[in-house]
Amino acid sequence: MRTGKEWYAGTADAVFQNLDFILREGVKYVAILAGDHIYNIDLSQVLDYHKENGSQFTICAFSVESSKAAGNFGVLEVDDSRVVGFEEKPLYPKEIPNNPGFSFVSMGNYVVDVEFLAEILKADAKNKASEHDFGKNIIPKIIRDGHGVFAYDFSKNNIEGQGHNYWRDVGRVSEYFEANMDLVQNKPVLNLYNKNWKIRTFPDHLPPAKVVRDFESLTGTKGIMMNFIAAGGCIFDAPQIIKYAVFGREARVEFGAVVEESVAFDGVHIGANCTIKRTIIDEGVLVPDGTVVGINHLEDEKRGLIVKDGITIIPSGFEF
Repeated sequence: MRTGKEWYAGTADAVFQNLDFILREGVKYVAILAGDHIYNIDLSQVLDYHKENGSQFTICAFSVESSKAAGNFGVLEVDDSRVVGFEEKPLYPKEIPNNPGFSFVSMGNYVVDVEFLAEILKADAKNKASEHDFGKNIIPKIIRDGHGVFAYDFSKNNIEGQGHNYWRDVGRVSEYFEANMDLVQNKPVLNLYNKNWKIRTFPDHLPPAKVVRDFESLTGTKGIMMNFIAAGGCIFDAPQIIKYAVFGREARVEFGAVVEESVAFDGVHIGANCTIKRTIIDEGVLVPDGTVVGINHLEDEKRGLIVKDGITIIPSGFEF
């Protein structure tokens, strides 16, 4: 869905090329949400805040350690909720007054008046010097021009049954990996089981996951299966250890396999007596019997696998 002759040049251009679809709906407000972030948010609370403040452009923001913000996030300077300054991914981010060591960063989620959005995007599209990006161009300009830009403090977004706010930017492999590990903790920081805030997902109509044999009953040696989640259609045939792992639809793990701190996408098949640690396995990969991955990164790279942030990645279509 795009109206331009070229692929999206930046985040603002992506919305601009789809502006006709937004205007066609005849709505007064629009939410623009980051596609590579994971979060729980009640947008109705953000919209209420936007209206109450007479905001034209509301930025969802969160307090993070300045060292983590450096070079990674857009940083806001706020005066009584109004945004008076913005820097896109500064190496030395400004700290929050009276809260040293922390910066107020943009989550990349916005609520905007539709008429105002159309106005600023059309103007930006004509500017050949612009990179057509919200963080680099749009937000700094509308602040300079004195428009009503307000920051919504994400920590004040309350969801019933959830004791804290959750947000991760998963544009980096390490953050994506940690987001998956968040799901399998004893007390998960991202809770998929909160009945007051259901996670809507694609209905796959698959049978439930199952364990068909027990490792201890076959070998006399105790097996371990703990802190993992598995989608529909998964089959576990007497693995030795499954710990801190996430399995997509119809994944399969065979006898004696060890899978720890790993993510297996849909249709992954892990053979007998494999050892898989701190690894992300993409869709449909067959890992042959006895394969060891994620233990020796040099060996993984020699084999043609990708190692990033201390995590081994087996891409889709890879053949051992």
